[in-house]
Amino acid sequence: MIELVIVLVTVGILAAVAYPTLARSAASHAVEAAASVVAADVEAGFALAARVRKPLVFRCDASARVCRLRDQATGALRAERLFDATSGFEVQSLGWAPAGSGPVVLGSSGIATQGFTITLTQGSSTKRVIVLRSGLIRIN
Repeated sequence: MIELVIVLVTVGILAAVAYPTLARSAASHAVEAAASVVAADVEAGFALAARVRKPLVFRCDASARVCRLRDQATGALRAERLFDATSGFEVQSLGWAPAGSGPVVLGSSGIATQGFTITLTQGSSTKRVIVLRSGLIRIN
């Protein structure tokens, strides 16, 4: 019985020491996955605008944690990505910069109206997806 108690105490101590590291690792992995998905979605938006030869509007709603790609002429929804608990890419916050600038138009020529940054945060981990007007994308 004493041996069992010693084993349980040892396992409890190891779990208490390892838990914070595992939690940080899980948060870091979640935000890295979400940033990769955002970068892929933006890249796909540029490619779709060039393929259909029509400008598309890309916008992120920080309060709803969603990014949408719409046809500029008709307003038809082309793609939508949620970053909540139902999506598998949950983040605590999603930021859009330049703030208040409205949506970005991805032109059929492969040039956007402006560059933008999407900031994703989960726990203490933060990743920024930086998109240049030319469609080049970098994850920091």
